[in-house]
Amino acid sequence: MGEKLAHQIQKIITQQKIPIPLSLVITTGDIADTADPVEYLVAKDFFDALYTKSNLETKYAVFMPGNHDVSFSECQSVHKLAKYKNFEPQQLIDEQEKRKFKNYNEFIKNFHNSTDDIPRKALKNGSFLYNFPDLGLAVMALNSNEEISHLTEKSAGLISETQFQAVLEAWPKEGITLLALHHNPISAPDFQRKRLENIIEQKKPTLLLHGHQHSNNSKVSWSNCPILSIGSLSARGEKLPSDEQNTCQLILLHPRLQSKNYRYPLVYDYPAKISKKSNHKKNCSSKIFSRL
Repeated sequence: MGEKLAHQIQKIITQQKIPIPLSLVITTGDIADTADPVEYLVAKDFFDALYTKSNLETKYAVFMPGNHDVSFSECQSVHKLAKYKNFEPQQLIDEQEKRKFKNYNEFIKNFHNSTDDIPRKALKNGSFLYNFPDLGLAVMALNSNEEISHLTEKSAGLISETQFQAVLEAWPKEGITLLALHHNPISAPDFQRKRLENIIEQKKPTLLLHGHQHSNNSKVSWSNCPILSIGSLSARGEKLPSDEQNTCQLILLHPRLQSKNYRYPLVYDYPAKISKKSNHKKNCSSKIFSRL
């Protein structure tokens, strides 16, 4: 699948006469389904093939976790330990947040062979600033999974005030900056949506990308910042809307002109096919780009 996706991307680049190759891959979470180590081995094979076929160095990768990257077994172990050792509530949360992404973090380390060469700066509570000076681009990757665990009442996305303040303080002063997170900001609780709106109003990111929502049709704007749902590339059929297929987005960003930014939805249908923005049938059209 990784090789087929790389081939399809190159096909679009050639057809649309795009003057640059694939430069960066942003993954907005849910790399696994149940955070099982075997699932991450499959994911690594996919990304290895995509990067090798695209002649792209692995440092040009932005990852952030999704709620399916939370290991429930690790969370359950922490809660058992907390009960045995009589953890205070905050001690339980701290230990859970430290361990629940164990398998996800191992995948990141294995994909890069090491975490030392990743062009990112750790902020607060699982957020990172990725900086690519040679691309004139930075990506602020938020962790919208704070306090998510095996407990059903903790299933919604959360970004704490501590994390938001760290993002504001670390925001780059120049160049294109994208804001990315897993959970859909449109359906976030009011307090969280207001925090995101505050970031957008103050820092004016070029684009906000999110995952979680399996459709790729959501596209709205806050303060002239397009908010784009990127879809799901490998979700199982029962988790997709009935009129959707597995989709990712190829995005072309112009460094100065917002009107020159485009997105190209790619539908994967054994093999991957190109689709119109609103038409994901098997016989897909080659007229696929739309302005962001």
